[in-house]
Amino acid sequence: MTVLVDKVVAGNEIERHCVDQLGALLVHPDRKNVEKRRFGDLAGMRQWIEAIYDTCKRQAIPAS
Repeated sequence: MTVLVDKVVAGNEIERHCVDQLGALLVHPDRKNVEKRRFGDLAGMRQWIEAIYDTCKRQAIPAS
């Protein structure tokens, strides 16, 4: 399983735990000047996810 996460969740310890215990690969935007390029630009995916969240919020909260 691949899970898209924010770069705040990135870190060797949490990534190792997710792979070892859950069988999940955490994919996050590359952090500039901190680590070598691994996943590339995920901005398009983030916009797609935010659009889904926005749609769900509008459906869950009735207009007043």
